[in-house]
Amino acid sequence: MSNRRCSVWFQPDGYRVDVPEGTGFLEAAAEAGHLIEAECGGKGTCGSCLMEVRAASPDGRPSEGDEPRLLYACQARVERDSLATPLGTAPGQRRSIVTGTSYLLRQRAELGPQELGSVCRRLHVQVPSPSIEFCLSDRERLVREVAKAADVGGAVTLDLEVLRSLPDTLRSDGGRVTVTLWCEGKTAAIMDVMPGFPEARHLGVACDLGTSTVVQNLLDLDTGKVLAVASDYNRQMSSGADVISRIDCASRPGGIDRLREQAVATINALLHSLCSTGTTATKDLRAMVVSGNTTMAHLLLGVQPRYIREEPYVPAFSDVPACSAAELGIEIEPRGRIYCVPAVGSFVGGDIVSGILCQRRIGRAGELFLFIDVGTNGEIVLGNDEWLMTCACSAGPAFEGSGVSCGIRSAPGAIERINLWPDGEVRGYDVIGGGKPQGLCGSALIQILGELLRTGLIDQRGRLSSDANHPRITRSGRALAFIVEHGTHTRSGADIVLTDGDIDNLVRAKAAIYSGCSLLLRKVGLTFQDLDAVYVAGGFGQCIAVEQAVAIGLLPDIDRARFVFLGNSSLAGARLILLSSKQRERCLDIARTMTYIELSAEPSYMDEYTAALFLPHT
Repeated sequence: MSNRRCSVWFQPDGYRVDVPEGTGFLEAAAEAGHLIEAECGGKGTCGSCLMEVRAASPDGRPSEGDEPRLLYACQARVERDSLATPLGTAPGQRRSIVTGTSYLLRQRAELGPQELGSVCRRLHVQVPSPSIEFCLSDRERLVREVAKAADVGGAVTLDLEVLRSLPDTLRSDGGRVTVTLWCEGKTAAIMDVMPGFPEARHLGVACDLGTSTVVQNLLDLDTGKVLAVASDYNRQMSSGADVISRIDCASRPGGIDRLREQAVATINALLHSLCSTGTTATKDLRAMVVSGNTTMAHLLLGVQPRYIREEPYVPAFSDVPACSAAELGIEIEPRGRIYCVPAVGSFVGGDIVSGILCQRRIGRAGELFLFIDVGTNGEIVLGNDEWLMTCACSAGPAFEGSGVSCGIRSAPGAIERINLWPDGEVRGYDVIGGGKPQGLCGSALIQILGELLRTGLIDQRGRLSSDANHPRITRSGRALAFIVEHGTHTRSGADIVLTDGDIDNLVRAKAAIYSGCSLLLRKVGLTFQDLDAVYVAGGFGQCIAVEQAVAIGLLPDIDRARFVFLGNSSLAGARLILLSSKQRERCLDIARTMTYIELSAEPSYMDEYTAALFLPHT
């Protein structure tokens, strides 16, 4: 790499970055804060990071006479001042993320005032002054009073940095001090001691660290009120679309450090966004609870996750004590604590534990329920108040828009709902943000698949009818395709289609999820009809068309009133854990008592999966 520096302008947002000649375009984009997805993890095999590159003048305009080139961002390197336009990115697409937990709020899943008691507590303590007769050290007198005030039965520790300033702090206001305390079980750590009883808000952050998206809530820890919400795409997406590609990336030289830095950079950018009103500074934030899958927790902490995907599929940790913010480089109060919600197994993480914590607050006593989180890895939980079983199935990213020729994430320009007339003509569709469509997001893919089955344009194997003589069925290379919208009405000018290959990917994805549910039920001698409730978690579930999801066999054919769509239960669970030490203990109990079933070790799973490779299934 030479010492010469080049400027790159990333379109359509206009982000500029100056980098050394020879820097990869993917690294340059990350430095500019511009997200370019690389679903294959930078191997140059998926084409998701394709971009148009042309030479630029010093003011960022296209150089005259230079022909644009199509390059993969993960493979190409900066050789001159350039304009780069990622072809998969639309203006504003990065920031349209479903953050809602409105259903849980309506169901009173949030904590009442009498239930509040954060794992991060603030106490006003009067520490007795020393005397010749009462000559305990400053530290011992403080610890004794804090243990009584906080009702902590075990050890109370304090950081060296706190100890260094303690003598002056205790004597500056007659022993009156405000203590910030992190409580874990019967032990507590004193994070901060301030003189007097100052009036200041006690703040923390709940974070859903997803594979694709990251969402944060700023919380008043005294009242439980959500003060602000921020969200963005996970910057790790430039290193792979799913956990498997990220594990592969982490196994390469320097990979684990890069992925950890990307996770921390995403979190820190959102923290600054939460505090952007000017009424709060990031240093005023005392604690953060992070809810995410097992791989995301490993990558955040910088722990090698490679053995998660190697038999016998054992993670480095399931539960880990809270770390200091300074250790992780997270920009809240440096002595503040970062706590990761405990996982259950290699592919069932803290986000699922958080979801069950929410279910426990709104479900009826004794109900038999199925909990489904539809994503790249479909996580499933079956159980009731007394027992829980769980598994994870590799659904792939089809329902998130990846691996589908015209699939995109739920963002402006995505068709999210679509209906067909009985003759198979398009009756109408809704586009996120309005205007011309760019592609199909997961909810639309489920709906169009159900509609094609209903109108007879595909058979039970998901194959388009080659003899239907339908004006919307055409050939795309060797495959058949259904034209959802003609190029004259799309943003790109190209047809939006659903091909035979796309349908095959969707059928495999729904089969993985359905067969996982079916296997869990069979292991305990139950059927779908025995269920009292089916909880569907995540932003995906908020837009899903139930009838079409049942028609294709993604969801079971049961009384529709039994379906409950939770929204972002991972984020809601992180809130509960941060605001209540009792809820934290409950989440630990959930993680410890859940029985994890490894599907790859189940001989009957492939039979279940094969049977589900039909619409709806055999």
